[in-house]
Amino acid sequence: MSDDVWTMETLTQIDNSLESNDLDDVEDFQLTKEQEQARFSNPVSEEEILDLQRSRIPRNTKRNTQWSVNVYDGWACARNTRVKTYGTTHSERYAYVVTLTKDITAEEFDFWMCRFICEVRRQDGSPYPSMSLKSLCLGILRYIKEEYKRFDLNLMATDNAQFSRLRATLDGQMKKLDSEGVGNVVKQAKHTSPLEEEKLWETGTFGIDNSEFLFNTVYFYNCKIFGLRAADEHSSLHVDQFVFGKDDEGEFVDFLGGTCKNNQGGLKQGGKVRTATRLFHNKVDEQLVREMTGHRSLAVRAYKCTSETQEKEISDLLQPPKPKESKIEPKTSPPKSPVVTCILPDKSDAKPVTIKCTKRNGDSFEIMF
Repeated sequence: MSDDVWTMETLTQIDNSLESNDLDDVEDFQLTKEQEQARFSNPVSEEEILDLQRSRIPRNTKRNTQWSVNVYDGWACARNTRVKTYGTTHSERYAYVVTLTKDITAEEFDFWMCRFICEVRRQDGSPYPSMSLKSLCLGILRYIKEEYKRFDLNLMATDNAQFSRLRATLDGQMKKLDSEGVGNVVKQAKHTSPLEEEKLWETGTFGIDNSEFLFNTVYFYNCKIFGLRAADEHSSLHVDQFVFGKDDEGEFVDFLGGTCKNNQGGLKQGGKVRTATRLFHNKVDEQLVREMTGHRSLAVRAYKCTSETQEKEISDLLQPPKPKESKIEPKTSPPKSPVVTCILPDKSDAKPVTIKCTKRNGDSFEIMF
């Protein structure tokens, strides 16, 4: 949450964004004492408030934070055991690694984090990739800020001079790992090509003939068109998140996303969103947009909202492949045999019977019996 969330400007923007039906017109009715008592919720406990605060943190972030703390604790235990067994050959200010508590000093934190960055290893003894190492540091920082409110230990703030050595150590170690090729293979989802997509339709993996085919189809195109990723985004979908409409371009489906890993809802800085979006639509340089909105990070790029024309073009590109025309030629009946015309003589004649036959092509012949 940024420092200016509760400025007067932001509060005014929130007030202006409220619909009229969100506000009680208290002059239109009078409540009895019983109604006044029943109007509000029961008093909440401190634990309920803490649970609500914790619930805003995405599940993967919590898991990453716990992983970071576990790695730090494991490293601290192993280092302390080694010092107890073999002693230390360095004349250091501290012999034993301190635990992550509210009482840790900035000097101790800087001292031990520098050593953690250089010494930490994966379970198989190999070094962590550079981005994993940075993620570990950020997870530890989140932990001491969330658990102990130690906001003074912000090791990533460039204007915090007391952690300049720590940042320099992290930067140097990350560059060293990158130069050694550690973790250069990036894991990412395999792209589905148009030919592969057509194959899924042709083989019956996609379709509408039964529930399994329909499930596969809906799941795939929810990912492709609406950008759903995490499993909880699919499992928590509601029908009212899909708005069906029609405009000059034709029929459309508008998806209203809910909260997920990268969209937790909550407070929005409406003024900055509107300003940045309008500037981007008018092709203003990104650096100028960041200066106008006060954004220091690249998060301002999230406000690059697309126009309706662009959305229509993108939507057309993401549609399922059109059904192929059937190449099966119509069945034809087998050629008919030549028609034979027979002229029968008068049956009263006792003489041998002679039958004159004429083919379709005009040839004639006789049969006598």
